[in-house]
Amino acid sequence: MDLLTFIASVTGSIAWPGLALILLFPIRNRIGDLIASLAARLVKAKLPGGTELEFGPELEKAVEKSEELAIEGKLVATEQSDLGTVEDPYLRLVQVSPEAAILQSFKEVEASILENKSELPNVRGNNLLEFVRKLHSAGAIDAQLVEQFQSVRNLRNIAVHTREPFAITIGEALEYRNLCHSLAAGFRLAFAKLAHGREPR
Repeated sequence: MDLLTFIASVTGSIAWPGLALILLFPIRNRIGDLIASLAARLVKAKLPGGTELEFGPELEKAVEKSEELAIEGKLVATEQSDLGTVEDPYLRLVQVSPEAAILQSFKEVEASILENKSELPNVRGNNLLEFVRKLHSAGAIDAQLVEQFQSVRNLRNIAVHTREPFAITIGEALEYRNLCHSLAAGFRLAFAKLAHGREPR
């Protein structure tokens, strides 16, 4: 390698970093503000009572809890491959709007309760939490499943109140769908257990 080739190589190596520094220098004082504004995009919601929750950390907790419940045999673990193919409309929806996909996912949990609510005594209206608590009172589910339902519902509520498009990632929406599918299956099993326990012997 001759001297001219070496100089050209070194110049080429430092050109882009140098250009980046030149372009960023005038806005160096605003970079902190930019980072702060990106951090503000974290999806948060205030629930009744003033509790503020963030979607990402709450989703992680709910996924961990779902895995624990699956190990204990209270829920069935769900893989994404179990939920559909590439032609699945949900997979198209989640690419257009992860937030809308989350609302769609929760409908499976809602349906698993409302379609079977006649198995519960003295049911009125469509208060899902009340039905879940009655399932617990009847001994069909334990307190951990009630808590998991509340977590999944809270996540749905955070998604409803977000104003930033794509503040929730596609990956998070897919994880949420797994949670809902697993929880809905758990409720259907609980209602079946309740109905079986009432059958005449």
